[in-house]
Amino acid sequence: MKKLPLAVIGSFILACGVFATTRDENNANFLASQGIIVDQSSNPTSYRFGDKILRQEMVAIALKMKGIELPKDYVCKKYFADVTTSDWVCRAIEIAADNGIISR
Repeated sequence: MKKLPLAVIGSFILACGVFATTRDENNANFLASQGIIVDQSSNPTSYRFGDKILRQEMVAIALKMKGIELPKDYVCKKYFADVTTSDWVCRAIEIAADNGIISR
C-alpha cells in the first residue's frame, strides 16, 4: 500500500475537523431536542466538542437514553466510597447501579 504524504494526511484531518464540527453540532442539537443532553444551540461552543466526557456525564446520559429519570428527592445510599452524598452524580450512579447499567 502506498503511503500518503504528511501534507495530504494533515489536510484530510483538518477537513474532517471542519465537517465534524457541523455534524457534531447537528448531532448535539438532536440529542438536546430528545432531552438527552442540555440544549446549547444558542451557543454551540458550550457543547465543548473538544473536551473529554466525564464518566458521571456518560452515566447520566445512559440513564436518560434508557428513559430513567433522576428523582429530585433521592437520598444516596453510599454505594461508592469516592462519591459524597452531596455530589449530583451520587444519585445518577446509584440509580444506574440499581438498573444494571454499571456494577456496584
